Amino acid sequence: MRGKERRYLGHNPAGAAMIVAPAWADDDGDRGEAEGSLKEVHETLANPMLLLVALHVGGVVLASFRHRENLAHAMVTGDKRAPGPGDIA
Repeated sequence: MRGKERRYLGHNPAGAAMIVAPAWADDDGDRGEAEGSLKEVHETLANPMLLLVALHVGGVVLASFRHRENLAHAMVTGDKRAPGPGDIA
């Protein structure tokens, strides 16, 4: 409402969903009888996964600007600015 969201020290809810999303599409299609249907599910989820990746990158860029913090650097190094008042642990 104030035009500024609270800063998360870890993953925000959208980032957490991106951690789980690849597991839904992770299937090698080698499951015996169900191979055909699982392969179809895997292929169907591939394009939405690309969309989620693009949204994730866009979200990282947006959050980096809004919080004045290089989140891509934090993802690589694990270093993030110290918690401040109102930050969510």
